[in-house]
Amino acid sequence: MKVLYRYLSRQIYGASLLVMSGLLALFSFFDLAHQLGSIGQGHYTLWPVFEVVLLHFPANAYRLMPVTALIGGLYALIQLNHSSEFTVMRVSGMSVPRMSYAMVRTGMGFMLVTLLLGEVVVPYSQQAAQQLKLRATHSMVAQEFRSGLWVKDAGRFVNVSQIKPDMTLLDINIYSFDPQWRLTSIEQAAKGMYIGHNRWNLTDVVQTRFSPERTQIVHLPQMTWKTVLNPDILSVLLVVPDDLSIGDLYSYITHFEANGQRVARYEIALWAKLFYPFTCLIMLLLALSFAYLPARSVASSGRLITAILVGLFFYLTNQIFVHLGVLNNWPPIFSALLPGVLFFLVAFYLLVRVERI
Repeated sequence: MKVLYRYLSRQIYGASLLVMSGLLALFSFFDLAHQLGSIGQGHYTLWPVFEVVLLHFPANAYRLMPVTALIGGLYALIQLNHSSEFTVMRVSGMSVPRMSYAMVRTGMGFMLVTLLLGEVVVPYSQQAAQQLKLRATHSMVAQEFRSGLWVKDAGRFVNVSQIKPDMTLLDINIYSFDPQWRLTSIEQAAKGMYIGHNRWNLTDVVQTRFSPERTQIVHLPQMTWKTVLNPDILSVLLVVPDDLSIGDLYSYITHFEANGQRVARYEIALWAKLFYPFTCLIMLLLALSFAYLPARSVASSGRLITAILVGLFFYLTNQIFVHLGVLNNWPPIFSALLPGVLFFLVAFYLLVRVERI
């Protein structure tokens, strides 16, 4: 049996590698199309764009791992079925429980790769991609201050306390300096909204101007602020919980709780991060249940298309439940684990049904 287990694992790993290559090529094309819109900002030319796309490879591979396990596992089993090897395995004593055990053994490899990507590679590759884009677009950022986000923009330093998901800026402080780096003015605004062409509409503005003779304070209901900053640049500064490691997520949760801030999004991301590697096992078991369908009832192409649709549905369901959990204040563990548990129950039901036939 060990020989069959190893042979089956090799077939699934080989097919999954092929599937992952195709999916990465597709998603990298989407990334490239998205990044091309930023070309021309500073030194952000075609070569830095390719570097950013390459640095997104680990994050894409991490997100696609369960889908890859499902499609790759089913494709390998279909190929074995076409060559009658799958039938020989079943005749040789590979019952449904033993076949399920073989898929779980194979899934351990997927789990290990997923864990290494999520904990070691993705946090650093995503940070490197962000820093590369910021350097190329001539923006300097310091993100580790509790006072908020700091950005150097030409002869000004900009401090933003909060950036909302719709890219609305809250509590903005703009410190302007002359060529000798003497402070010339401070603009404080309650809110800033992007109006296009690198311009922001600031509301409830207090403008303080410094000169050798006097200090002048002006209150403005609103003003237009022109800067190199835009939502595309700011979007890479937002901390994406899904790209953080388990240790970083725990640190963020502890820090935010100590400061009385909401942590639901980070708690959901933490539970999802802990459970995510196990979804590869669930997808392989689901692939096995599809492989047992009679060949005359469902064609091979139909099974593969079904697997692709199920994989996409699983990915979208995960995303939807994360947002629903935050909006409806659901328990974080419920929001993070429910999609995976539902898919596991479906796979278990199908395998039990196959065993009884």
